[in-house]
Amino acid sequence: FATMPLTEKERELCSSTNITCIEGVTEYVEEVEDKGIVVKVADGHWNVAGNKLVAEYLIEYFSEGHVIEGDDE
Repeated sequence: FATMPLTEKERELCSSTNITCIEGVTEYVEEVEDKGIVVKVADGHWNVAGNKLVAEYLIEYFSEGHVIEGDDE
């Protein structure tokens, strides 16, 4: 995942290539950081806490019915 929100160009690319783009990860991470929770190491990569929080976000995202549509072949 990128650490920046999706741009309009990225959304268009996802749409035109039938790729599911997951929105809201950046905003969620920023919310957590605003609460004082450290989720990144010095080079910007997520630490253990960051990976856990994003995993929880994705579990909730897919539990809410967001699915990746694929070939049933």
